[in-house]
This record gives sequence, structure tokens and C-alpha cells, in this order.
Amino acid sequence: RRQALAAVGQGNPEAAARHLQALIGWVGDEPQLLLDIAKLLEEAGIGAEARSFRERAQLQRQ
Repeated sequence: RRQALAAVGQGNPEAAARHLQALIGWVGDEPQLLLDIAKLLEEAGIGAEARSFRERAQLQRQ
């Protein structure tokens, strides 16, 4: 998580998203984590992957 925050601070949202993705292995598909990843991917201009993470978050909330 610290690495993700550092990447955001350096203006690299894609790197931050990738660091957060590594947390999925530890905490699973936690909806807020998935939404945070989606937001960072959108900021990085990776819309298709961001939509995928939003859909996963929505499925977990059902």
C-alpha cells in the first residue's frame, strides 16, 4: 500500500494501480479496493481495464 501511495505522489496512477492489484491476493476482491484500482486506471487512461474492475466490484456487492 505504501508503494501505491508513493506512486500516486509521483504522478504515476498506473503504477499505483498495479501495486494495489497485488493486494488482491491478500484480501481478495474487496469492492472498495477494486474501485480504487479502477479509478487509478482511469486516471492513467486505461478505461477498458478500469471498467473490468468496476464490474468485479459490482459483482462482489451483490
